[in-house]
Amino acid sequence: MTEFILNIMKALVILNFPLFILLSYLPKDYHLDGSDIILNYQLEKLNKSKSLKIGFFGDSSCGNAIDASVFGEQSLNLSLVGAYNLSGTLKMIKKTHQSGHKLDTAIIIHTLDVFSRKNNLDEKFEKNYSYNEIFRRKFKIFIKKLINSDHKYLFMNKNMIENDYLMQNKDQHPIKVQNNFILDEPLSAKNMNIIDSIVEYCNEQEIVYLFLIGPNVNILQNENYNSILKFFRENNYNFSNNFYDINSDNVGDGNDHVRYSYKLESSKFYKDQIRKFFKKKSKNIR
Repeated sequence: MTEFILNIMKALVILNFPLFILLSYLPKDYHLDGSDIILNYQLEKLNKSKSLKIGFFGDSSCGNAIDASVFGEQSLNLSLVGAYNLSGTLKMIKKTHQSGHKLDTAIIIHTLDVFSRKNNLDEKFEKNYSYNEIFRRKFKIFIKKLINSDHKYLFMNKNMIENDYLMQNKDQHPIKVQNNFILDEPLSAKNMNIIDSIVEYCNEQEIVYLFLIGPNVNILQNENYNSILKFFRENNYNFSNNFYDINSDNVGDGNDHVRYSYKLESSKFYKDQIRKFFKKKSKNIR
């Protein structure tokens, strides 16, 4: 019986040996998804920065819309993806301020539906994949690509950095623009608390902050949309609901993603909105 089991194990090893060799030669980042890639990229960018005063925090709508160089040499776009939620933004603001930089200004730009979300990817900030996890993830991704005939990215990670953010899906670029964006849920209770925490932290650290809505198509102002405006208004938090309009000319691979060639234009739009807001508040971005 023991000899039979040993023979079975030997056969499995022989049959799977080519697969083990293949997976071992795949790129080191093959197992990482987009949320991993952008987090690592932004943290590395932050660590390499010698001087930072203005930080942009948010999701892909901010990552694709803001060219930080428009705001000066001491500015960085440190946006993650929407799945990190506002909790991820709070963590990035803290990491930025605690990294030795004197963060003066935090500009927070999220696509509208992030405000209603309840889940986040906080665990990613401390995540270290074990060898077994890496192997399983590589195997799963490789097999999925084989099944989907994704030969172009079969031996490489399709989540790459381009234009200072995750590369847009060029197979969906440009997409057909919908007429209106309709928010299906109101501002979540969890995000109310996170926004409170962001404001509290910024005030404690004397960081000037401003929340804005990321680029989008026309937004239907229903009760869910109004719940966001009401929360910021009643708490007297720094917030502007002016956003860069997405249309058939400037749309990227999503209704809240700016096409690469329009990133400079959208950056100047938000720069103008930020200046107008703080002018009314009698404050200046330092």
